[in-house]
Amino acid sequence: HLIVVLEIYLLGRRLTGDAMTGALAALLFGIHPMHIESVAWISGISDVLCTAFFLAALLAYLRWADGDRGLWLGLSLVCLEAALLSKEAAALLVVLIVMDRFRQFRSMDLFSRAVHAMYVSLPFIALTALHFAWHSYVLAQRSVRVEGQSLAPSFAVAPYVLWWYLKKQVVAVPVSIN
Repeated sequence: HLIVVLEIYLLGRRLTGDAMTGALAALLFGIHPMHIESVAWISGISDVLCTAFFLAALLAYLRWADGDRGLWLGLSLVCLEAALLSKEAAALLVVLIVMDRFRQFRSMDLFSRAVHAMYVSLPFIALTALHFAWHSYVLAQRSVRVEGQSLAPSFAVAPYVLWWYLKKQVVAVPVSIN
């Protein structure tokens, strides 16, 4: 968790150019009780690992995108794969990278910006696609299929779950069922 707090500080400082803003962001993240189970229980380690690798991949990508080519692209890809192995939600990084690349080419027309953003982001897109293809293959080899099982109950409860999490982001207490 402390590594993630440090990465939040580095990201906040990098994005704003202000060390105090980065420190405030890290402090708020470090003490916010929204996902305390990730820190308090060993079963939540995948969340912490995913976040640590996700932020490391993002920070390495930003260094690479600034023109510091070196090994930053490779480091970013390795960290992305580690984050994906921890938790598949790390695929969001690819979306952030494409959006960042799209934002950087404002002088181009919309279609050219989109094509260029996708092209420059291709290593991240390819790695994520390969990861999910491999993941699907492995799961298909090991899974037991249940015929006739409906997804309707999951879709029915989704709005309530989304609303609950949004409320907890604003007012993080109580987080216990007790």
